[in-house]
Amino acid sequence: SFLKAARIDAGVAPADAGPGALAGAIAYETKDARDFLSGNGVGAFAKTQFNTNGSVFTNSLSGYGRYEGFDFLAYGTIGKGDTYKAGDGQEVIGTKTDLLSGLFKLGWEAPSGDRFQISHERVRDDAIRPFRGNIGFISGRPAWEPRTRRYEIDRQNTVFTYSRTSAIGLWDPKAVIAYSRTEVDTPIFDRPIGANPPVTYPGTGITDSFNGKFENRFGFGDFGSVTAGVDFYKDKALYKDRNFRVSEKASNLGIYAQARLKPFERMRLSFGLRGDRQWFTG
Repeated sequence: SFLKAARIDAGVAPADAGPGALAGAIAYETKDARDFLSGNGVGAFAKTQFNTNGSVFTNSLSGYGRYEGFDFLAYGTIGKGDTYKAGDGQEVIGTKTDLLSGLFKLGWEAPSGDRFQISHERVRDDAIRPFRGNIGFISGRPAWEPRTRRYEIDRQNTVFTYSRTSAIGLWDPKAVIAYSRTEVDTPIFDRPIGANPPVTYPGTGITDSFNGKFENRFGFGDFGSVTAGVDFYKDKALYKDRNFRVSEKASNLGIYAQARLKPFERMRLSFGLRGDRQWFTG
């Protein structure tokens, strides 16, 4: 309901897509109140849907408003349901729905054209999933290892953005500061000698990232533009349970410039350059 645009850079990504984007990049942009209201006012909508396969109820509620230079948007979704069945009538394990998500945006646009926006998103999923959520079942595993287990996933993203609604000559800046955190809790199964049934205990994985960029787009009319800037990230990962604890961290500082030019009607040129310095500990 709130997806505004999706940009896909196939193959080797441009220099301004960020560090390490050697296999391409995907960027999503969500809507804000300005996409629903042309002037001062408020609005809201509710949406509910039911899927007979799994008896899944999904309900969404949103509200948004604009007043002078301020705008806000709030959106929430809750989904509940059982596992669904495949085309052959067999139940597909690990497909239960138990989802809670929300998005909040607050923005202010000054008369000068400078815009400031902060957003916060949170998604929580808590249900029985395949034992290995990424690859499913592996043959040859111990007989006492279950096919499914409970995964509780909590993801949060907070983003602050500064931009201009219109360029002043060659001055068209954008600054982004973001913090994201994901926590995964799931039971760990162990079977010490003589233990029957297996012993379980909680395991937790936490990743977080503090990152940002500052760039300016130098526009040359119909001829194209050049975007230049700096970006960084500071990432950490931690896994812990009662018997094991391991962590790693990585930091990166990059500088880049990317040209997108159209010298002639049937000719487009795209080329860029970036340099990165990374520090890794793990």
